[in-house]
Amino acid sequence: MPSLGVLRAIAGLAVVLLLTVDQGTWALWSDSGTVPGGPIRTGRLDVRVNGQDALADYAPLDLPQLVPGQTAAAVLTVSNDGNVPLTWTASTAGTNAGNGLLGALILRLTDATSTGGSTCGGSALPGSATTAGGALLATARTLAPGASEQVCVQVGLPAGASSALAAAATDLTISVEAATGSWSDTADIAGVGLAAVPLTPPTVTCTGVLGLNLTMTWAEVPGAREYRVFDVLGALIQTVPAGGLLQATLGALTGATVKTVFGDEWVSPGAGC
Repeated sequence: MPSLGVLRAIAGLAVVLLLTVDQGTWALWSDSGTVPGGPIRTGRLDVRVNGQDALADYAPLDLPQLVPGQTAAAVLTVSNDGNVPLTWTASTAGTNAGNGLLGALILRLTDATSTGGSTCGGSALPGSATTAGGALLATARTLAPGASEQVCVQVGLPAGASSALAAAATDLTISVEAATGSWSDTADIAGVGLAAVPLTPPTVTCTGVLGLNLTMTWAEVPGAREYRVFDVLGALIQTVPAGGLLQATLGALTGATVKTVFGDEWVSPGAGC
């Protein structure tokens, strides 16, 4: 008959085996608790220009008969329609970059809230550029949620622009780029049509007798500032302002040509009798 010590050893071994066989059940003990908290909210980044996410075919800055020294201007309202603070910058891009017109444009971005017709008054915004095809505003500006600000944009050709730009065209896009943290949003002002005038000579009608009582008349050329009448030797004999009586009485001259003048000094080929 086994001793008492042996019986105790056998009983202890049975308990160990039981725990070992059922260890999966014992290992799955768990507990849970509830952590109180409030609602989860997300931010919204939304920059707009003139109340819109984008402006297409923006006509106020169009210059379809662009000549040297001519500009157009418009006031834009940049607003934060989101619920988080934002910073914004701006850039420009254009089509047909190879024809030179985009690179020749002059820009101005100011704090004016109205235009002087075709120009922007006020002070240039810090970090603003004067050329197209890159950053227009490099120094970021801040807008709180619901806030807005007005800026004035001016675009045009300098007075001394080369006549090689005649008939060149570009569609300009101004992009307002907003950011907060890693979030970003953009509002584009697109379709600003800019086209330099072609150097079109006038269509001339000649009446009378050449060398006796010759008179020249011609039709208005879009974008013309004035017309210059030259004799057969190339000497200037008359200047006729655009918009008036487009006529030159040459009398006994044996011939003459008329040239169209655009802007400060773009001159067309001559046409005449």
